[in-house]
Amino acid sequence: MADYNLATPRFIKSGIFSYTMPYAPDLKITMINEMDGVDRVRTRGGHDLVNHRYHKNPGETRTGRRSWLISYSYLGDSDFDDLYSKVVKNTNGGQLSFTFRPDSSQSAYSATCKFDMKSLQYKQVANGVYSVKLKIREVW
Repeated sequence: MADYNLATPRFIKSGIFSYTMPYAPDLKITMINEMDGVDRVRTRGGHDLVNHRYHKNPGETRTGRRSWLISYSYLGDSDFDDLYSKVVKNTNGGQLSFTFRPDSSQSAYSATCKFDMKSLQYKQVANGVYSVKLKIREVW
């Protein structure tokens, strides 16, 4: 797990929408590199049996699947509405993939992703101000 102090995240669905968050998330973005395509079993004799279903995105040298945890504590009404109407709604509630850039100024760090949440949960922390947490997971 790595923490990054990055600029504003960007969500892109070619030909449908492109949305850059209005400001950086709370302090940092947490990126997790999952190694979930490998099954390992230890035998009674102490040997490891390993089954590699997959270990990297086809065409990439980096191994593992990335996911990001992002939270915003003080999104205004219009910012939250934009996030919902431009990103959540246009990805059919997270069922459709989109291109995600943790730092909108760094196109080299793009990933094809989906939301990894059963629901979008947000809390009203003040009049017209919301708190929201997003989990974004790379898909192949």
